[in-house]
Amino acid sequence: MAATDYKPSTIEAQRQGIVKALDPEDGAYRLEIDEFVQNGHLLNLFLLALESLQNNDVLSKVKNYWKNVSSNEEKKKFEEDLSNNERYWWSYFVISSIHGFPKLPWNHKHVTNADAYYCQHGTRIFPSWHRPYVMMLEQSLFNEIYRIVRLFPEKPDDGPSQADYIKAARLFRLPYWDPWMPRNSADNSNSKNWGAWFSIPAILKA
Repeated sequence: MAATDYKPSTIEAQRQGIVKALDPEDGAYRLEIDEFVQNGHLLNLFLLALESLQNNDVLSKVKNYWKNVSSNEEKKKFEEDLSNNERYWWSYFVISSIHGFPKLPWNHKHVTNADAYYCQHGTRIFPSWHRPYVMMLEQSLFNEIYRIVRLFPEKPDDGPSQADYIKAARLFRLPYWDPWMPRNSADNSNSKNWGAWFSIPAILKA
């Protein structure tokens, strides 16, 4: 199968509101962030997808919810208007609301405890709650990456092709930060200074 024919199963799962692990792929590993950024194509796609998820029309809808919606009837109408908006439910800010703020019902799933809402920090079920939550963010980012790579030209006059970016996209897994991983100092001197060795990832210093 040609790289351009690839269609992730996570896309249909997202349309159905299902959180699904990314498709298995040879060579796809979850990387520490400073290793992840060494792949220029993958980093580029990750940043483009993250920006896209944060900058779609969702934020204006959330602001409208807080500023102008007051009665229960207005809230119900507001939620109904969004019921078929897939890009709304899987956007950065609405996924963030599951974690705690803003406190919005995800896909009309109300909870009884208004203070805790969906967030399970500090409870016994936190590990089993947080893992699928992170999977949901990873799935949304991956699907947005796939949407973006389809916008690249198949045969550009110069630079990487759409097929090159699709190959990179299939390797995407949400990176992690290992705070105990030794890192070179800013001048790459591999200093023995503990503050230089064990510090924030280089990408966060840019």
